[in-house]
Amino acid sequence: MKQVLILMLAFTAGTVSDRLIVGIPVHAQTRNAPPVKPGGASLELGSATIVVGMTREEAARIISRAGYFLGASNEGRPTLVMTRAVTRNGITHANIFGSITFENGIVTNISRNWGNPESGPEVENVRKSLWGVVANSIPIDQPFMPVYVRTYRNTSPQMRRESIDILIDKSHTITVERSEIISSDLLEPGTPLEPFISVEETVF
Repeated sequence: MKQVLILMLAFTAGTVSDRLIVGIPVHAQTRNAPPVKPGGASLELGSATIVVGMTREEAARIISRAGYFLGASNEGRPTLVMTRAVTRNGITHANIFGSITFENGIVTNISRNWGNPESGPEVENVRKSLWGVVANSIPIDQPFMPVYVRTYRNTSPQMRRESIDILIDKSHTITVERSEIISSDLLEPGTPLEPFISVEETVF
């Protein structure tokens, strides 16, 4: 079973770029189930490819060969995969690529980070918008429901758009869109504009 968690992070004035974090947990077995042989779902954590069903020793060997570090782990809990921490100017730095969960010495869950966690009022505003529109359409704390999702990209001389469209049912959509104005008759030439992210619900 694959579960995709989508978190859109927006950045406006005073920032350089926007990032998308997508955690993709991949479940292979339940506790006390027979070990799963390698050959299942896989994810790349940096340059290390980890496969559901690998032994802990094999996963650790691949991670070490890539020059990464496998954090301390507890049975059935996520174990971080990261670069070794380096302290510069009194600040400790480490890149976290994702995490692996081991059960009975076998990889049962892999999660990859796309980008780095961010915080701030702009990020929180987008989170509230996304939570509001989804919670308004899908009951809270209920089992997973099937939805259709597509990605869409459109570029014109005036604007560049990228969107994630979620079809709740045949006449109900949720759209998370990143828009960037390239040029406009309403603006002076050379006017700097920051890209923006919008969350929209549509019925038809």
